[in-house]
Amino acid sequence: MEKIENKNLVDLKTYWKSFREKLDEPDNKRHLTGWQIFDKTNGLKNDGLYFLASRPGVGKTTFALNLAYSILKESLKTLKDAEYENVVLFFSLENSVKSINEKFASLVLKIKNEEFLKPKKEIWKNNSEKLKKLENFNLIVIDKVDLNLEDINLTIQNLQKENKNIIAIFIDHIHILASNFSGTVFERTAFVSRALKKQAMIYQIPFFVLAQLSRNFEKSNSKKKTKIEPTNADLKDSGTIEQDADFILILEKGDTTVNDSNKIVSILNLYVTKNREGPLSKTFASFYEDFSFIKEINSSSLKNAN
Repeated sequence: MEKIENKNLVDLKTYWKSFREKLDEPDNKRHLTGWQIFDKTNGLKNDGLYFLASRPGVGKTTFALNLAYSILKESLKTLKDAEYENVVLFFSLENSVKSINEKFASLVLKIKNEEFLKPKKEIWKNNSEKLKKLENFNLIVIDKVDLNLEDINLTIQNLQKENKNIIAIFIDHIHILASNFSGTVFERTAFVSRALKKQAMIYQIPFFVLAQLSRNFEKSNSKKKTKIEPTNADLKDSGTIEQDADFILILEKGDTTVNDSNKIVSILNLYVTKNREGPLSKTFASFYEDFSFIKEINSSSLKNAN
């Protein structure tokens, strides 16, 4: 059993006395994302555990990269002569550094994904000026299929020693990370989910963890005349994920159209199915698949999304 230290014991009177004494101190900084579904409660919870879930092929990795970009972009607005460097960490257990960086370049610079299939010299010749703009965004990608929790700890600690301020961490995805441990599938997922929540609390960094929806949700929905919306129970091995999460966002692909600019646009349905700091909700996003770019929209503007 872990020993509870005195610093962990805070009675109500002491807490509010300390609160009163610190009124003139600046509030703990919460980072904005540029997405209303996260920012309407004043940005990210510093020790928050956020789950982004969908069935395979919907675009959760792309969504995570768009969110990482927005977080970095928002952080640039408040960065003035800082002694530290804001960075976002992206642990990829499924895609290579090359794949992640090309997708990130595509969404930031509005370069078609297919451009990166060309020879390197041609890519640079066609896009060198645009690609130089990526130097403003400190996305650190680690691709390690056998990633474990100690790897995550050491990476965080090493970057902090280098005076880097980690403002968000992404892990793609929990079910592959959990497969690197022993026990049943449920036990492994439960262990990793709880461990990631502890890391978020210890380091005071928001963690975004990608997860799969169960295949049963897709099967059961295909048999129903009236489509049902996903719930937390549809998360694969969901028991402790539901318990540990501060926020769960489930992505579902809607209709796909071609807009006036001849761009393929899909509508993503975004379901907030758990939110410790706010209401549950449903909103929408436009997904420009050729550019890996996702933009939040609301229901009133859904008709004009294309």
